[in-house]
Amino acid sequence: MGFQGSLVADDRRMVEGSEMGYLVCIERTSGMTQAGEAIQCDIPATTVFRKENGHWRAVHHHTDRF
Repeated sequence: MGFQGSLVADDRRMVEGSEMGYLVCIERTSGMTQAGEAIQCDIPATTVFRKENGHWRAVHHHTDRF
């Protein structure tokens, strides 16, 4: 299934350590499928980051339904 639309991270909560951090948010998605069906959903999400060579890198991303 193809999808065209947008994704916005709302209600963000960030925790940062010296080498790792994480972001918890609500991903608000809206758009259209290739069949022309409108899609809109709000999904809880968590992303884990690790600092590598002075730069933050996403190493895990998880979404789930309420």
